[in-house]
Amino acid sequence: MLRKYTSEHDCSLSTAQSSHMQAASTVIGNCLIDDFRFMSIDCSIPKEIVHKARTNLGVNISYEKAWRAKEHMVKILHGDTVESYALIPRFFDKLVKSNPCTCTALEMDDSGHFKFCFMAFGASIEGWKYCRPIISVDGTFLKCKFGGILLTASSQDDNNQIFPLAFAIDPLLDKYFFSCAYAYTVEEFEYHMRCIESVCSNIKDYLSSVGFEKWSRTYSRRRMYRMMTSNCAESLDSVFKDLRELPVATMLCSIRDVLQKWFYGRSKAASTMKNHLTSWAENILCLEHEKSRRLLVDPISTTEYQVTDGNQ
Repeated sequence: MLRKYTSEHDCSLSTAQSSHMQAASTVIGNCLIDDFRFMSIDCSIPKEIVHKARTNLGVNISYEKAWRAKEHMVKILHGDTVESYALIPRFFDKLVKSNPCTCTALEMDDSGHFKFCFMAFGASIEGWKYCRPIISVDGTFLKCKFGGILLTASSQDDNNQIFPLAFAIDPLLDKYFFSCAYAYTVEEFEYHMRCIESVCSNIKDYLSSVGFEKWSRTYSRRRMYRMMTSNCAESLDSVFKDLRELPVATMLCSIRDVLQKWFYGRSKAASTMKNHLTSWAENILCLEHEKSRRLLVDPISTTEYQVTDGNQ
């Protein structure tokens, strides 16, 4: 509590220190928090804090102190990183009640510590039947205090747009599994499978019972439905890249906010459609129709035609 304030500064400049010991990271964070309230939390923030502290406050601080000031601001604006894990059950409970048909899962280890969580919104589950029958899965590293991996599952809807399906956070995801799933050849697949078996000896039997063809590129017998790359999942990861430094509960809530805006915007656009086809499909038909005007079509049977280029 402040009991006495002397407005006249009588300390000699010879006693001043460049480290500004009184300018603690919490003080810097409290003074500058309004300047960063609506900015994305990324690695450039500490440099901005160093600049703002010098230009706005006349204080020179180190990068380390600026980093701690950033952590203090994140805690004030988005919650504590440790306490955030305890908020996940309550967030999932509210999410299921406010979004019918939403599916969530949370698992703890034997010590009661966070193991992994999963969520798929009801709108995503309902819309999956209108997407291409292929799922693109990718993972991106979280940059919060305890790390982990944010897994995203997505597809493409009938308007050729990215359609988010599900999200999961797994702090212990084995890199060998993704290498195995993305392998192009049997030899590469078997190599990564042996790496997985070196960690868990009975995992191959379990994955075999699920079916290699359901999750591995090597054994997949399905058509790719024009999705020959992982650009869909990578694009989705880039959308959430600014959320990776947030506490997990805040990050999950922010993902919900993004999807809410996406689904509302697409629903509003769909309500104004005048055709049975989406705008993407309609444009393709228009382009193909323009090309067909230069072709000669002669029937062979009721189901077969001979098509020749009229310009040749």
